Amino acid sequence: MNVAGAILILGAALQSPPSWSATAESTGNGARIELQSPTEDFWISVGAFGRISWPLGALEDRDVILSGNTILIPDHLRYGDLFDVGTGFSLEASLMIFRPPPQRLGAYGQALPRGPYAGFYVALQSDSYEGDRISDGSAFIEPDDLDVATVLFGLKVTTDVDAGVWGEVRLGVGVVRYEAVNARVSLIGGGVESQELFEDSQEIAAEFRFRFSARLGPLGLVGGMGLRLMGSPEEGDSSLGDAIDPEAFWSYDVDLGVELGF
Repeated sequence: MNVAGAILILGAALQSPPSWSATAESTGNGARIELQSPTEDFWISVGAFGRISWPLGALEDRDVILSGNTILIPDHLRYGDLFDVGTGFSLEASLMIFRPPPQRLGAYGQALPRGPYAGFYVALQSDSYEGDRISDGSAFIEPDDLDVATVLFGLKVTTDVDAGVWGEVRLGVGVVRYEAVNARVSLIGGGVESQELFEDSQEIAAEFRFRFSARLGPLGLVGGMGLRLMGSPEEGDSSLGDAIDPEAFWSYDVDLGVELGF
């Protein structure tokens, strides 16, 4: 091995490894900054969101019977009859590993759309639905709040709509946990009891969600709406729990939050 060859090998060994780089793109109404890996294989973002959520679904499709007394509920008994509109939050992280090809120019020099980005996300969600009192005459059911925690993992696709505005669609699956819920029950014959409406339980959950975001540099203001389908909570070990047969718990929500991209 000659001296020149040894020097070349030593130089290659001492050469600094590829480093991350920052790129900026400007549009008519804004700018976008990305921190990219040497191979452009990663795009990480984290976000925090608040939301309001509407409970949907049936708790019981028959009249509810309590100790021989019938409480008539129009359109049967729904989650929305016992629980008000809820509030919640979500903490999320995503890893976009599929990137579109570099932007190309059209026949007249105009920039052509690059296509969507795709990757995976994980979301930790928490929601609380305040218990609402329903009654028929002197009889009533008044549940405690329904607290729900959800962990979801799924596919996320985003695309640059125009001028710094991005669109996003996601589909995820995971697990939901329901906290136990008690309810005060007053019967027509007199007396008030506290009975278990739901037990602690875990079920399968899924969501479909779309959002739009306005980005300036690495920060984004994000808003959208989603539909979640969750397995029904376990009925409580009580006369009230025996009187219901919960079906799947749906929720429709509108959220707003901020996102930070790396």
